[in-house]
Amino acid sequence: MKYKQLIVVMIMACMVSACKTTGEATADETTTAKTTVTSKHPCLDLGIYEKSGVDELGLTELLKQAKSGNPCAQNEMGRRLGVGEGVEINSEESFAWYKKSAAQGLAIGQVNLAYMYFKGEGTRKDLEQAKYWFLQAANQGHFEGQRMLGYMYITGTGVEKDGKEAEKWYLQAANQGHVDSQYSLHYMYANGDGVEKDEGKAVMWLHRVRDARLYGEVWKKK
Repeated sequence: MKYKQLIVVMIMACMVSACKTTGEATADETTTAKTTVTSKHPCLDLGIYEKSGVDELGLTELLKQAKSGNPCAQNEMGRRLGVGEGVEINSEESFAWYKKSAAQGLAIGQVNLAYMYFKGEGTRKDLEQAKYWFLQAANQGHFEGQRMLGYMYITGTGVEKDGKEAEKWYLQAANQGHVDSQYSLHYMYANGDGVEKDEGKAVMWLHRVRDARLYGEVWKKK
């Protein structure tokens, strides 16, 4: 189906500096999730679009900060090890650093850890854990966590297919300006996929995509 193919392309492109269906994790992972630094790290207060500055650090200093407990540095170490930027690609080490970052509550670290579980990179594929960590990020307002929960529910990936849940999460991401989620809502309303068919809403969301000047790129991916 074209919709599924489009979303798969989006997923593969979205690794960013980069459970049970009830949203619960295993005992080990829940313990990890509750492990936080004793004093909140400043980078945890950054907005989604703000830079922490660690992406500009040399590898030696970055590793030093990551080992000292900086969750942004831990996430950046995970990213570099995942893509081989300045180091050899090591998916297992990438996973380990993302896990440290996620455990401290960094939303983007939680998203990246979720993707590792979702794709089975650096660890076993585990859609329950993927959902759990996407949910942690989504509850902090991260659009990628919200978008991926929408995807999982509309496709029935790792969860029972639920159009209303998909709509809920896509709306949260779309209302933050996330264009892929806006297009997904357009598709759902235009085709009655998981929700009642609604041409008015379908057109509205398509206009939002067009206004973001990504309308043409979305259609190229179909």
